[in-house]
Amino acid sequence: MIIGICGAGTMGRGIAIASLTAGHGVVIFDISDEALTAARNNVIEQLRKAVEKGKLDAAACAIAEQNIVTGSSIDVMSTADIVIEAIAERLDIKHALFTELERVCRPDAILTSNTSSISIASLARCLANPSRFAGLHFFNPAHIMKLVEVIKGPRTSDDVVSTCIEFARGLGKTPVVAADAPGFIVNRILTF
Repeated sequence: MIIGICGAGTMGRGIAIASLTAGHGVVIFDISDEALTAARNNVIEQLRKAVEKGKLDAAACAIAEQNIVTGSSIDVMSTADIVIEAIAERLDIKHALFTELERVCRPDAILTSNTSSISIASLARCLANPSRFAGLHFFNPAHIMKLVEVIKGPRTSDDVVSTCIEFARGLGKTPVVAADAPGFIVNRILTF
């Protein structure tokens, strides 16, 4: 699969590492070329450290390094099978991004958000097809932490939820389906 990641910050980088080490191709989008360069360099550095520690073999690392594409044009997301948004926690910015993603991505591509606090229903309001949208909440550092919350919105299809669960399992994660409620599961527990 090709995993599209929107946002070249800490979470985007960790999700990229997890996806690459599981054998997926990765496309990272960010509006900043500097952030993209830093992300690519960091991801490659982390992959090479994994080889040094015996957690990844050198051949897999070489393949992973070739499977990273970056771009500052949203059109780079057109090849993605699953898109994971990992940008600032602002509804207006996320809506603008998802509106563009829906325009450039294939109709069968799954769109997800790594949000830790914004409701999936609120995020999906900007979409013409909210059935292909879900939450896919990784924890920091995303390439190390095992838990991933899969959040089903009120209009998310069961097939999308199943695909998100299988994707997370394929990364070696433990997916748990969470209700679309404030803080989902873990953050809700931590705040009480």
